[in-house]
Amino acid sequence: PPPPPPPPPVAPVTVGSIPAQVVIVGQAVTVDVSPFFRDPDGGTLTYAATSSDDAVLSVSLSGSSLTATGVAPGTATVTVTATDPDGLTAEQGAQVTVEAANRAPEAVGTIDDLQIRVGDAKDTDLAPYFTDPDGDPLAFSAESSAPAVATASVSGDTLTVTGVSAGSAVVTATVGAVSDSSRRSIEA
Repeated sequence: PPPPPPPPPVAPVTVGSIPAQVVIVGQAVTVDVSPFFRDPDGGTLTYAATSSDDAVLSVSLSGSSLTATGVAPGTATVTVTATDPDGLTAEQGAQVTVEAANRAPEAVGTIDDLQIRVGDAKDTDLAPYFTDPDGDPLAFSAESSAPAVATASVSGDTLTVTGVSAGSAVVTATVGAVSDSSRRSIEA
């Protein structure tokens, strides 16, 4: 009797789920997609990927390495297709959220020089001198270049410079939002 015919090829299967990702506009995330697919026939899989919204997210593949690059804020679904040597396929999607890049606070205008008598203190509202283009809340700090001449402290948005002895010092007020900062100096 003739040998039995070979079994028909079996399509690839998905294994688990490709995890959702978050990427910043202009940055990329890379994921190896091979652990998320398997060919029951033991064949080598090839991969293709598409983005549901190329205006939000661009995708490219090199072998099984998927690179997703943020284009604009929003959400897109990446669909990955695995193809076996018989042309059979399996696919799965993963959501990618693209967030706007955090921009650093910016200095606005110039803080005027201060002249302070020994023992006196002057307050300066720092809020008008800094802005955050993303609307993030600002946190201020200050440091004197010569604490023996003038000290600096900040409470909320208010910088207080106190004269300690005759001389000059540069007080640097720093504003931060998240991990970015912008610096502006005043002289006391």
